[in-house]
Amino acid sequence: MTAKTSLAVPLLVFGLGCSPAPRTGDDGEDGGAGEDTGSDIDTDQETDSETVTNGGGECGGSPVIGNWAGTYEGVGESDEIGWGTLPLSGTVTFEITCQEKLVLTGTMEGQESDWLPFMATLTGEFDEEANLLTADLEGQAMGVDGFGAISGSITEDDPLTMSGIWHAEAPAINGFGEGTWIASME
Repeated sequence: MTAKTSLAVPLLVFGLGCSPAPRTGDDGEDGGAGEDTGSDIDTDQETDSETVTNGGGECGGSPVIGNWAGTYEGVGESDEIGWGTLPLSGTVTFEITCQEKLVLTGTMEGQESDWLPFMATLTGEFDEEANLLTADLEGQAMGVDGFGAISGSITEDDPLTMSGIWHAEAPAINGFGEGTWIASME
């Protein structure tokens, strides 16, 4: 998958200040994630070696649990630095675990224009019912903080593959970036 979007200065890939979309029942009101969803699934059922729940549904048997690896690309730019639009590419890796819901942690690592390295951390979740991955990204390059988000969904079943978009900003240098990503289960 090829991405043609924008992110100049790797610092920018670190995010756009978007938060994961709220999930039904996760608003903290009326019991939050534990509220009755009307599901007939036994939320205390044991799966493999642990008991896991997901607001009325199990996540322990989910096929998305595990390690994912892939690539991302895009472009970015900064009004303050004045380098124009620069290409950005690298790797995206994350793990999805079941912690009462499907939780994602990972990294985006790469460089801009083949010489400006950067890294961002990813934290978020995968909503299996909606087929939606949402995660915040946060990182730093050249001493400049950046933040943003990625989103995506399962796009292929064999091999299990997700793809989506990312966007970021680095306010200190009036910079931004955006692009696409793709990852497959390892």
